[in-house]
Amino acid sequence: MMLSWLSKHGDYFIIKILYFIVFKKKFFPNCSIWEAQDSSSGSHAWHSIIKGRDVLLKGARWRVGCGEDISIWNDAWLPSQEHPRILSDIVLGFEDGRVSDLINPCTRTWDENLVHGLFSPEEATMVLSIPLSRTLVEDKIIWPFTPSGNYTVNSGSKFLTKLNFMYVPADNPQQQNEVWKLIWGLNVPSKVRNFMWRACKEATPTKYNLLKRKILNEDKCEHCGVESKTTAHALWNCSTLDEIWESTLGFEDRSQLGAPNIMDLINLTHEQRKNVDLLAMVMWTIWHRRNQLRASSNVFPKAQVIQQASQAIATFQQSQQSLTNHAAATGPQHCAQWHPPPANCVKLNFNGAVFPELGKVSLGVVVHNSQGNAIASLSEQAPLPFSPVIVEAMAAARAITFAHELGITEFMLEGDSEEVINSLRSIEASLTTYGHLLESAKSTLVTSKCIAFSHICRSGNRVAHNLAKHARHVRGLSVWVENIPPHIYDVLIAGPG
Repeated sequence: MMLSWLSKHGDYFIIKILYFIVFKKKFFPNCSIWEAQDSSSGSHAWHSIIKGRDVLLKGARWRVGCGEDISIWNDAWLPSQEHPRILSDIVLGFEDGRVSDLINPCTRTWDENLVHGLFSPEEATMVLSIPLSRTLVEDKIIWPFTPSGNYTVNSGSKFLTKLNFMYVPADNPQQQNEVWKLIWGLNVPSKVRNFMWRACKEATPTKYNLLKRKILNEDKCEHCGVESKTTAHALWNCSTLDEIWESTLGFEDRSQLGAPNIMDLINLTHEQRKNVDLLAMVMWTIWHRRNQLRASSNVFPKAQVIQQASQAIATFQQSQQSLTNHAAATGPQHCAQWHPPPANCVKLNFNGAVFPELGKVSLGVVVHNSQGNAIASLSEQAPLPFSPVIVEAMAAARAITFAHELGITEFMLEGDSEEVINSLRSIEASLTTYGHLLESAKSTLVTSKCIAFSHICRSGNRVAHNLAKHARHVRGLSVWVENIPPHIYDVLIAGPG
């Protein structure tokens, strides 16, 4: 089914290639590029096209609209980068099932009993986290590794790197999540955080990983000549690193931090209240020096690793503190205030809030007239989607349908998510993970029209934000006409936005 869709919509990925017509005649005269086979007689350019095509086929995902074009068992449609296809056993009677079979056509919601009956608990949770549009829209294939949903060469390269080095050393998902939070919260340069993430994923070009990819024939460490050169060995366990770690404060005795991989080492370092920032900076410096050894003879001595790492981390943290102090001294920047809409028009402000502990999100919408008076408001709970960015799109879509339900003929739509507002302004079909929600909502604008999509900062969107937070205490949906919840009056008096 993916090949069928790509044959209709995917040729623009290669149409700009100068010699496409030549390749078509020679290599795939009777089919599309998506069914073309590689050829030993092909040029380097042709082999590159085929490899690029294969990246798209491996990484592209279905975005669920109506669900009729998506095979339950054969297509990639789950919101998971590692396991986008259903792995549960095919159930008798559902061999040819489509995703539309899992959706209640009357309510446009997932049939939860059916979903839980067909799939494993993990897969069922992923399915139920996919937001559905209120009306039928076309299923589309998107590239989930960019915010826009469009393929880029850079994102394709990163996807291949992750695919080739996919390795999860820890068996405990909760522990993994804690380590990821710890890594991305380190007070070190971003390049160091990124490196530590790759080290935890065993996604570094060590001899161990190159042997797995059949690039090398052996993986013995060229420095100690004894052990397999894994990431942990190259950065931590190798005996030739003794001089470095013995001079690193808090890490003099590595035997106290025995760990089979970098992820466990970071977790153990954190538990023992040692300096994880310093650990990461020294590891990056070791790796940087290793790369210099391969490319240049002018390399700083091993004895200077801890000195360079300590100096680099001190310089970075001082600069970060200076930026913080400067921001505090200059005070908050001017932010646009909320303004009422023009005469004979209303303005709808929307916002979303996330409550992961409840497995819910909440949506808030407020409608103001040209005098700045609130004439209607809404608080509503909805299932938690798989990505936080979708929540604002859900709120925007709900605002549009709310305007339709109220019979409003002309309105402005305003929110504090610039990404969603830009998607609404665009005349091109959105391939984002939430594009189908906006497309569906805009399709309801038959007797009414939105004259402007406006972005405003959070402080100018306080009423909608508080309505969204209020939905935590709402069962389903609450609507107030010519009114707002009493506890939000103070916010409205302080400023209509």
